[in-house]
Amino acid sequence: AVSSNDSRCETLNIIRVFFGSLSFTFSLFMIFLIWLYKKYMFFSQRLILYLSIAALADTIPYMMGTVDHAFGCKAQGYLMTYFDWTCVAWVSVITANGYRLIKEEMSYE
Repeated sequence: AVSSNDSRCETLNIIRVFFGSLSFTFSLFMIFLIWLYKKYMFFSQRLILYLSIAALADTIPYMMGTVDHAFGCKAQGYLMTYFDWTCVAWVSVITANGYRLIKEEMSYE
């Protein structure tokens, strides 16, 4: 007999894989649009491209689903942690760049 706890875990796993796949698709779409319209000429546009690449890589461990063996579990945990922090770092760089641009703009006034 399947306990209700097992079915809840399976449901959460399906939801995690679904939203990971959705994020993968839209990250890939964003990278494609940046490439298609050549929106990587300026530094701030390249930062958005780098964030999109980091977000794309961040979705891979979420799409792996439940990993039963020890090495796979450790690898999944490492990838999740690494790419989550990579996304946070790129968002921080984009924020600092935006702050710098606003500060420069205000110094001209």
